[in-house]
Amino acid sequence: MQEGIIIKGVGGLYVVKTESSVYKAKARGKFRLDHTVPMVGDRVGLMISGKEIRIDEIRERKNFLVRPPVANIDQLCIVTAAMSPEPDLFLLDKLTVSALYQNIRVLFCINKTDLKEPNELLDIYRRAGFCVLTTCAKENIGISEVKDKLKGCITAFCGASGVGKSSLLNVLDDRLSCETSHISEKIERGRNTTRHTEIFEIEPESFVFDTPGFSSFDVPLISSRELIQYFPDLYAYTDDCQFSDCSHTKEISCGVNAALERGDIAKSRFESYGKMFEECKNIKEWEKR
Repeated sequence: MQEGIIIKGVGGLYVVKTESSVYKAKARGKFRLDHTVPMVGDRVGLMISGKEIRIDEIRERKNFLVRPPVANIDQLCIVTAAMSPEPDLFLLDKLTVSALYQNIRVLFCINKTDLKEPNELLDIYRRAGFCVLTTCAKENIGISEVKDKLKGCITAFCGASGVGKSSLLNVLDDRLSCETSHISEKIERGRNTTRHTEIFEIEPESFVFDTPGFSSFDVPLISSRELIQYFPDLYAYTDDCQFSDCSHTKEISCGVNAALERGDIAKSRFESYGKMFEECKNIKEWEKR
């Protein structure tokens, strides 16, 4: 059995790279029975018998995300546009929670800064403790700073359709030739040009995943009481709460609410936490197993 890594997956057919070659393989049927879906980034055992090539084993993952569907990454680069389309802060906050829940480092990239100054977004996410870079792929601005953050890392790029993710990747490495599209003026949303997830090596030991864009995202299966841990900017004020069972949503004696009133945390972050808290309240314990 050969060891390899899935570098691309389309319609049940996977491209697996080994030390010696690149193969196209199907997954063993038992994965469907186990409700296991191979992901790009998976380390796998590849069985080669004549013309039959199949993925027989999936090695233990250090982490994974369902959307974008990737495994074994070091950091998630969340790409948003300064405008066109307008940033969806709730979507961005859901992505940060999903990454932190899986112990994945978060990197923000605000693209299309030629269209609008990104000061408000910069303030929100830098105050939240995240590394935030600004770029304009169209004018090749901020690209060297992004490259520095990618060195020696396995990074998945993700974001809503039309934010310029593929354009950014093309500027980072012109060998990628990722397909790009324009924003619809009617719905202010991009056409999803990336239809599958794929790994590219842009420098030795520096890998990037290009992933399909999306406009919705589900909260991970986290209990409502655990959720605050994945909002580090809010969690910092929980020691100031008067009661140990505080939900940090509307209690008068809540340290998080007090921090909001003082302006120490961003209103959008607090609102995202409240919305996610309500969603997480409906998650049953058996669903998390």
